[in-house]
Amino acid sequence: MEEQSSFCHVCTEGLENCDLFIDREDFICGFNKIAIAFRLGPCPVEIGSCIEMSNHIHLLPYGPESHIYYDLMRFERMYSMYYSEKYGISKVFKGVKHSIKPCGSSEDQYLKDVIGYIYRNPVHHRVTSNPYVYEWSTFKVHFDNNNYVGKRDEPILNLKKTEKRKILKTNEEVPDSWAINTEGMVTFKSIVNPSLVENVVRTSNSLLYFINKRKEVDSMECPSGYTDHSARVLMLNIIKNRFGMSIPQEIMDQQEGAVSKANGNYKSLMERRKNRINIKTVIDRMSSEQRSSVVSEMVSRFGVSSKVIRRILQ
Repeated sequence: MEEQSSFCHVCTEGLENCDLFIDREDFICGFNKIAIAFRLGPCPVEIGSCIEMSNHIHLLPYGPESHIYYDLMRFERMYSMYYSEKYGISKVFKGVKHSIKPCGSSEDQYLKDVIGYIYRNPVHHRVTSNPYVYEWSTFKVHFDNNNYVGKRDEPILNLKKTEKRKILKTNEEVPDSWAINTEGMVTFKSIVNPSLVENVVRTSNSLLYFINKRKEVDSMECPSGYTDHSARVLMLNIIKNRFGMSIPQEIMDQQEGAVSKANGNYKSLMERRKNRINIKTVIDRMSSEQRSSVVSEMVSRFGVSSKVIRRILQ
């Protein structure tokens, strides 16, 4: 039985102490690898929307779920090879969680919320207050006004197929319809099919409504790999490195030890309480501004669930 095509929300977990996209060249390469991995090869699918953040990505592909998984693995391998050659860190995606969540049909409310969430991501992660000006987002290809994206991308014209393959560093056949801009990146209009999103939200005003809806849902992010204990360790390290606050080594040792205890399997309830009390003495020393800054970094850079943060702050 042939597998049916559907929309899926693809996202990866934020990496700790390691950005996927460090400079402009990395963002450009990321989009090129996404285009090659998802649009070419043995299991091509269409892409409705795409956004790159410094340490994770969001995609809305349309196709069989098994094809989407295969393409995601291709992207991770290809970008890891580029990253290894440039920065000397191999298998950058090793151990990084990813999520592929079916979004239903074009009539489902959840799908519309996902589209809005993807394009609101730069605001959610406090990169910018205006999602419409974020550069590494395919937002502007939808309901394109006066071919704004085409003018802005300055596509290179009259490239031969061999020249396109050389620029994109691939041996796969590159479609004639693909345009490459002066920076060597496949244009957004070549990567995504705008009608996929336009047929769901219907109008540009409707798209703006869902982007501005501000319905932040933990489940729309890749599931966080942080437990209460590992989140406490992360919090202490951020406090120490960002604010230079002295943290007793006893507390750091206790927290590090707690991480190795499966599911917080403490020997006694008293041990668990002592663990919480000790870190609370550090938290109480922070100002409200410092606490807000730490929480923001834990959410935006490392994808720690807000539910976990609320628990460890209690």
